[in-house]
Amino acid sequence: MACFSTQGDLLSQWRAYAEDGAGFAIGFDPTYFKFSPTLPTYGPDVSVTCGLLPVCYDEIEQNQLIEQILDEYRQKALLASTPENLTEVAEGCYFNLQMISIFCKNPAFKEENEWRIVYRPRFCRGSSGLEVFGGNCNIFFRTSKHNIISYFNLSFAEERDVQPVTEIILGPKRRLTDECDVLSLFLERHGSSCGRLKQSSATYR
Repeated sequence: MACFSTQGDLLSQWRAYAEDGAGFAIGFDPTYFKFSPTLPTYGPDVSVTCGLLPVCYDEIEQNQLIEQILDEYRQKALLASTPENLTEVAEGCYFNLQMISIFCKNPAFKEENEWRIVYRPRFCRGSSGLEVFGGNCNIFFRTSKHNIISYFNLSFAEERDVQPVTEIILGPKRRLTDECDVLSLFLERHGSSCGRLKQSSATYR
């Protein structure tokens, strides 16, 4: 899962996610990714295993999503002819409830207007070791404080009609006049162009 926000210059997010205002907010063009606007599912490639959707903060809507899934799988359970079929139905219900939970969040976070990219690969453990299926199969690991975190790389190398990065906003503790030149050089060096470099409008006083 990768988390984004439609609010690129929000004081609470500078404080929480960007080195207390000393970081950057990077604006991406969502059309560059070409991800499906539907819940991801198991499959052979990223056209079905990756989804880009908005987070739901409304508790009534969250409950409705849960009820829709439960109703769908209640009907499937009634039609299950064997214990194996019933197990398959139960597993399907579980995985779909798990998936919508990834796109639901406490209403207190509503101001963030978050969107999430979610990748849903299938893991298989056999005699040859761990295998990953789903179109993006190279799994990596990094450390985060006291934990080991698994992740998948999202490439920006493919040339498309739109650029992946549309703007970069400097945090309230940085100054555009001091860093504009080096940021422009950095982007050019890595084969990317940025439509806009601008200073945050937020202040800490």
